[in-house]
Amino acid sequence: MKKIHINLTDELHAELKNRAEFNHRTIQREVVLLLERGMRTVEVPVIGKIENGVITIEEELARR
Repeated sequence: MKKIHINLTDELHAELKNRAEFNHRTIQREVVLLLERGMRTVEVPVIGKIENGVITIEEELARR
């Protein structure tokens, strides 16, 4: 396991501490979980338009 050292603002540290306490975790474990979730997040662009809550791609592709 590797160790890293990071500098946090007092505000960010307090936020992490509050979040960790709320979730019954250590600050270290909270940071690791947040990093893991952030690394898994993928942004996917929408190439269609939304009609009645449904994305329709056919019209958008035909328009191009």
